[in-house]
Amino acid sequence: MNGLRRRTFGYAEAQPLYKRVLAIREKAPGPEHPDVAQSPENYSALLRKTGRSDEAAILEARGMALRAKHAKRTRSAKVFLAKISCFLPISSASLD
Repeated sequence: MNGLRRRTFGYAEAQPLYKRVLAIREKAPGPEHPDVAQSPENYSALLRKTGRSDEAAILEARGMALRAKHAKRTRSAKVFLAKISCFLPISSASLD
């Protein structure tokens, strides 16, 4: 929706919508949830197009930090599961 709004009405009208989407996403799943990372990145793209590079850089860094944090957690979980897999019982049903 925001992309359509941005193309139709312009950047000034789209900016409050991006800000609102970011606030809603931070509140609903929480500010550390990996799905939140896309919102600051989208908002930063809009800010860059309107010449607000300093604000955009802050939001981009926030989005990238969330993605990196989630990627680290995912890798850690995979490593942990690989380490404990030899201790997990194998049922006879899974061998059939």
